[in-house]
Amino acid sequence: MSTEWRANMWLLVELLVVSVVLWYINDFMYIRTVQASQDYGFDYERVYRVNYRIAGIDDEADPDSVCNHLVGELERRLAGRPDIEAVSRTAYATPFETSGYNAGLFNPEDTTACLGFSYSTGVSMRYGFVTPGYFSVLRISGINGESPARLDSVIAAGGAVLSDNVVYHEAPGMKSGKVDVHSLIGKRYYTGEGALVTVGAVMKSQLRTMYESVRKSSQVYVPLGRDMMSSADLLVRLKDNASEADFIEALNGKGSGDYSIGRLYLCGVQPLSAIKSASAAEVDRTMRLSVLAMSFLMVNVFLGLLGAFWFRTQRRSGEIAIRMVGGATSRDIICRVISEAWILLLVATIPALGIDWLIGKADLLISWERSHFSLGRFWIAAVITFVEMTVMVVLGTFIPAYRAMKTKPSVVLQAE
Repeated sequence: MSTEWRANMWLLVELLVVSVVLWYINDFMYIRTVQASQDYGFDYERVYRVNYRIAGIDDEADPDSVCNHLVGELERRLAGRPDIEAVSRTAYATPFETSGYNAGLFNPEDTTACLGFSYSTGVSMRYGFVTPGYFSVLRISGINGESPARLDSVIAAGGAVLSDNVVYHEAPGMKSGKVDVHSLIGKRYYTGEGALVTVGAVMKSQLRTMYESVRKSSQVYVPLGRDMMSSADLLVRLKDNASEADFIEALNGKGSGDYSIGRLYLCGVQPLSAIKSASAAEVDRTMRLSVLAMSFLMVNVFLGLLGAFWFRTQRRSGEIAIRMVGGATSRDIICRVISEAWILLLVATIPALGIDWLIGKADLLISWERSHFSLGRFWIAAVITFVEMTVMVVLGTFIPAYRAMKTKPSVVLQAE
């Protein structure tokens, strides 16, 4: 009896440690999966960034004016290609780029209605400076059914387009928290650059990088000013029936010289899917390592449990034989053995959950939506972990028990 008690204690310790480790890995993988499965709010397929370089700008020349002229001509030539659907210049608005321009929108008539960052909701505001065509390039529509072309016309008229999760700036004496976005259409605001714009439309929330919350980063798109032309990206969308290979060859191959204008030279094209992969490469690598670590851990745990329960069942072969002679069915024996193992798992899970909760409250987990931990997040990882542990315990118990029942009771009893 004492030997079996010590064996059970070691099994409890093993199950406890493994449960905590698996919970931590499952939490990480759950959060990363949720992040990667968000609705981006735009369509990045068949969209390319045209890379260029402008060399030898004279010291007395205005770089922004020179860039505006040269890149504007390049934009017109690209827009004239039969395989290109839309073209736009952007600053701080290229998807999957980590750089950002954060500021608020200031109401000239109501100083308590500044739009920006709210501590209570955790939502911040990010600017994007674009030329007409941006919404057509990324196929962004308004929440009231406005077409991408309609949103482009708002930018062309000098207006602004907001995402549907903007909030009032939270500060003493100011309105705070959520806002009715439909009430903002037609209102005028000063941008962080001091320009006065009218809100012309509202769009869905936009995801800028894969591993951030789309709900916690509101977006405002305003016209691209001349003072940002020197740092602007050039985005193009190919038509659905156009050949991507021919387009890349035209801008990377010998024909690229047709798009060299003065001091402007093309440096190739880059699909947004490649930019997306590059921005998420480090996290994806961590995800793969986590999957390998969990797989390795689960295999080792399964083999360890299999060995432990195999030895445990072998020592109880006499008991199993007697139960079979006494009329117990194979199902009765399997259920009894598995239920004993499952009770051990249940007992080990209770303190494991306590340790998991302490790990979460100690902010040792990755952040998500400006919160390191939540009750829902805790239980999702806990349920996944418990299911995995149950599968391993059942398999580790069933196999040796099934093998033991295959031995004839007379042989076992004779050996006893």
